[in-house]
Amino acid sequence: MPTSPRQDREAPVSVPPSAEPARGGSCPLPGCGSRSWVLWLLLIIAALVYFNSSRASSVPSAVAWDTDIEAALAKARQARRPVLLKFHATWCGPCREMEREVYSRKDVGDTLKSWINVSIDGDEHPKVLDRYNVDVVPTLVMLDSDGKELFRYVGYMSAEELTKTIKAIDKTLTPPEEAGT
Repeated sequence: MPTSPRQDREAPVSVPPSAEPARGGSCPLPGCGSRSWVLWLLLIIAALVYFNSSRASSVPSAVAWDTDIEAALAKARQARRPVLLKFHATWCGPCREMEREVYSRKDVGDTLKSWINVSIDGDEHPKVLDRYNVDVVPTLVMLDSDGKELFRYVGYMSAEELTKTIKAIDKTLTPPEEAGT
């Protein structure tokens, strides 16, 4: 029988070993006596991010992309071909989705064969973003062969919308002497 409340708090308590919470184990539930569940959660999140970001690179593009904008613009002027500037970032979900669902399609690649296509990572080329007034990715900017902007689209664009837009622009760029043949 305790003589004072202080003795109650200081008295050793015997707990059977089977009733003690696991220490240093890998229990993923809070309250298991270990904080390893936080590490497991972080590991799972990191794995999901890694596998989700690597999916875009595993899908081959049906579009031939240039990455040197100056060389591509010079090539467009010389060949009198229009230019598609694709602004993107590796962390951008809609950009990765377009890689998988739009640029991997053969019909999109065929539609863009007559264009000079330039892929610009905004994180690597922020001055190019500024030059073309791009604040959001994905952004598509379509230029004529002289570099004059013809059309701009901000956000995810489906394959159908992209091919329809490219074909409409192609019709406006057809020289008059070729339109009658």
